[in-house]
Amino acid sequence: MKNIKHNIVNYIKDYADPSIVLRVKKEVINKLSKEEECELLNRIILQKNVQTIIRS
Repeated sequence: MKNIKHNIVNYIKDYADPSIVLRVKKEVINKLSKEEECELLNRIILQKNVQTIIRS
């Protein structure tokens, strides 16, 4: 079971939207450095849909 969870988490980290990666690393595996968090937040802010909301 742990191997399946590990594979799912790795897949999400590699292919998911940055907001999903942030939540998985923060809430599921409880392992997120400040540098990773900043990088992911910057990637989220740059997304087109987020920019649309910010500009509204």
